[in-house]
Amino acid sequence: RKHAEQQLKQSHDELKQTLDELRSTQAKLIESEKLAALGQLVAGVAHEMNTPLGAMRSSIENVSHFMQHDLEALQSLPLNYQSDFDALIQRSIESSQTLSHLSSREKRQLKRALTRELEQHQINPADSIADTLTDIGVFDRIEPFLTLLKDPNRDLILKTAYQFTSVQRSVQTLSIASDQAAHVVRALKTYARQ
Repeated sequence: RKHAEQQLKQSHDELKQTLDELRSTQAKLIESEKLAALGQLVAGVAHEMNTPLGAMRSSIENVSHFMQHDLEALQSLPLNYQSDFDALIQRSIESSQTLSHLSSREKRQLKRALTRELEQHQINPADSIADTLTDIGVFDRIEPFLTLLKDPNRDLILKTAYQFTSVQRSVQTLSIASDQAAHVVRALKTYARQ
């Protein structure tokens, strides 16, 4: 009987030890799953933050380049071209929303139509000028710009307007990207609090 009680006690102790080991293994497994979930969350947040940060970095480089190299061209515009330059910039501002919602195909169609219109007015090289005008945001109603487009100094004006509108778009990109990054940070804070 004593021997049976000892065996029962030994079996009980072994079962208790096995149960403790099982609980320990279960705790380690739960901790491992939590760390894996946290790793996935961190990877997702890093990916979400990388996109707006890349856009910011690119836009900052564009603005910086403009400030270092292209601002002189804007300052050196002859006064008689200032009104044409201002009109190009105003048109760019007006068409920025429309331009951002156009597909690549629609932009190509607008560029082809603009090229034909420039050719009708005997403005050459029509394809190159149409490309620059489309990038600026001028893809229709070019009548106010015909005098400028026939002027020998048009390339300077178009290049300067293109650079200026490029900086404007970079600033818009910075604004959108910083809003996206802030949204990700707010979502992460909300998640962390929960």
